[in-house]
Amino acid sequence: MRSLWSLALAVVLLASPAEGAEPSLSAPDQVTALHSIRIEWTGAASRYDVVQLFDDQGKRLGEQRLDTGGSENPVAVLPAPKEPGRYELRFFERKTKTVLARRPIEVVPGTVEIAGPKSVQRAGTVPIDWKGPGGEYDMVRIFEPDGEYGNHGELQIIRERRVRADDFEGRRVTLVAPSIPGEYELQYYDGRHHEVLARQPIVVEATRVSVEAPDEVGVGQTLTVGWVGPAAKGDEIQITDPKRKALVRRLVAEGDLEGKTVDITAPKVPGSYVVRYWSAANRLGLASRPLAVVGAPKDG
Repeated sequence: MRSLWSLALAVVLLASPAEGAEPSLSAPDQVTALHSIRIEWTGAASRYDVVQLFDDQGKRLGEQRLDTGGSENPVAVLPAPKEPGRYELRFFERKTKTVLARRPIEVVPGTVEIAGPKSVQRAGTVPIDWKGPGGEYDMVRIFEPDGEYGNHGELQIIRERRVRADDFEGRRVTLVAPSIPGEYELQYYDGRHHEVLARQPIVVEATRVSVEAPDEVGVGQTLTVGWVGPAAKGDEIQITDPKRKALVRRLVAEGDLEGKTVDITAPKVPGSYVVRYWSAANRLGLASRPLAVVGAPKDG
């Protein structure tokens, strides 16, 4: 039992900063505005001790609790301010309200850019490259500057996605264009400070979307539907009832993308139906044509 206790104690000591180590902070001399500051620290830290960030006027801008997380080289992360200048990091012991260590750090200006196509077909795929801080809540958005919502800016956001939820390593976000042609704007949005850091205009063009199918088909038979459209992720060819409720659906990506055809099975009940091209991102039918299903109903 004693040997097991000794082993457990040794593991705890190895996983924590040395008790006798002099309190210190280690961080880069410079960091780009809005980027993350990685801070290594030494010295015993109690449960509520923190590393703090102060500006040159002594105003506290943020703090992060010091937690080893079981690591031999514990690291705390704080977001850098957006304003360039000289700042100070502090190792703060909460119990005694004492600053145990300090370290200066300089925040330098950074570049934020966004680059996408100048134009795109309606409901088409929009690959957008970005350069910026890549904060946890930062987003790339498609924005409608002259939208019908006027002063309610948040309602003019057509599409958005967090930069960390897409190809973060490649610094790319892929969105789907609106279905309504017009002039829009790509934006890099700083989610922490609620500020647009970069913009680029984009035009959504009034390109043709269509579906081709036979006028009539037998119940339960397979029909080939030709289509012209954006082929964005999740887009479908659907057969709906007259009230536009989708009864049968097939992803265009599951068909012949090069030939732009999809094979789909007709309903098993005769009647009047509609074949349509469905934009998943816009939740909208972009083109349709009537379809008559004839013959005796099929069981099953």
